[in-house]
Amino acid sequence: MRGLVALGVYSRLEETAHQPNESCLLENVISDAKVFALTALGA
Repeated sequence: MRGLVALGVYSRLEETAHQPNESCLLENVISDAKVFALTALGA
């Protein structure tokens, strides 16, 4: 289809992802959000 962009979504996960003691680093969340925002803006 024309006009559609293929995009793979990722995130930087720690070893505790999807575990009972799941946690994340705020630095990773902010960094991922920047990537998503720049992608949405077409930068």
